Amino acid sequence: MRLNANKESAFDEAESRIFVGEANSLAQKVGVSKLSYLSRLDGIRGLSISAVLVEHFVSNRFRPFTTGGLGVLTFFVLSGYLITRNLMQYGTRGTPTCAAARHFYWRRLLRLSPPYYLAIAIAAIFGLAGMRSTWWVHALYLSNVKIALQGTFGGAGHFWSLSVEEQFYIFWFFVVVALPRRFLAPAIFASIAAGSLYRLGLYVLGIGHIKVVLLPGVTDSLAAGALIAYAPQSARLAFVERLFLDWRTLVFSLFMAVLVSWIQQWNGATRYLVYPLAITLLAGCAVRLGVQTTKDWRLDWLSWFPLRYLGRISYGVYVYHLSCRSW
Repeated sequence: MRLNANKESAFDEAESRIFVGEANSLAQKVGVSKLSYLSRLDGIRGLSISAVLVEHFVSNRFRPFTTGGLGVLTFFVLSGYLITRNLMQYGTRGTPTCAAARHFYWRRLLRLSPPYYLAIAIAAIFGLAGMRSTWWVHALYLSNVKIALQGTFGGAGHFWSLSVEEQFYIFWFFVVVALPRRFLAPAIFASIAAGSLYRLGLYVLGIGHIKVVLLPGVTDSLAAGALIAYAPQSARLAFVERLFLDWRTLVFSLFMAVLVSWIQQWNGATRYLVYPLAITLLAGCAVRLGVQTTKDWRLDWLSWFPLRYLGRISYGVYVYHLSCRSW
C-alpha cells in the first residue's frame, strides 16, 4: 500500500523527506546508485488510494462494484516492483549481504515507522479501536495474523496490508540478495503459484475468505511486481515483457475485474481466484506501461500533478483514513 519530489535516491519515491540526507549517506556507503523518478507510478498510487477511499466511504448504493481490492492489490504489485528493483542493485554491485541488510531495513524503518507508530500511539492514548490492549500486535506488524485468528477486521483492520508488506520485506530481501541470482526467477514463479494455490485451498476446504489477509494470500500480487522488475534483465522472460506491455492484456484484465465485481458472485471461485488474478494482471500492466519514459498520451495523464501529489501522500492517507470512521 504508499511520498517524494523530483528525484528518487536509492530508495523509492515514497521516502520521507526528513531522513533523505541520512539515507543518501547510507546509500553511498553500500554503493547503491540513484534511480530515475517515475512520475507515472505516483499517479498509479493516487488512483489506488482513491479506489480504497471510494470503497470505504461511498455507499454500495452509489457505486456499481467493489474498488477496495483493486486499490490494495495494485499497491502490492507496486511494492513488489519497487522493492525488487532496489534490492537487485545490491547484488549487481556486489554489496556484502550484511551491509545491504542494514541499509535496506534501516530505510524501510525510516520510511514506514513514524506515521504508523504515531497512529498506534494516538489510538492507544485515546482508547480507540481497542488499541490499548492490542497495540503490541500492530507494533509487531501482526495485524493480519490477529484478523485471521479472530475472523474479523476490527477497528484498525486496514493495518493488515501494512503487516503483509513488512512480512514480505523480511523474507524477500534474502530471496533477491542472499540467494544466487539464478534462483530469483524460480522463486518469483513459485510465489505467484503459491498465492493462487493458497486461495484455492481455502476455497476447496471451505475456510473463510478472511484468511487471505495472511501473506500467502497475496504473494502472487507481490511476486507479479517482482517479475515485472526482473523480466527486462532476462532473455528467457521476454514473453513476460510482451504480456504486460500489450494493451490488450490491460483491457482484458480490466474487463474481467469489473465484470466479476459487478456480478457480485461474491462467493466461490470468483472471489478466491478470478477477481485477485484479474486485478493483479491489470495492475501489472499498469505498472509495466507506467515505468516507460517515452511520451504516450494514453499514459501521460498519470503525471497530472494533483494525482501525483495524492500518490505521494498515499501512505499517510491509508494509515489515517479510517480513523474518523472506525476509531
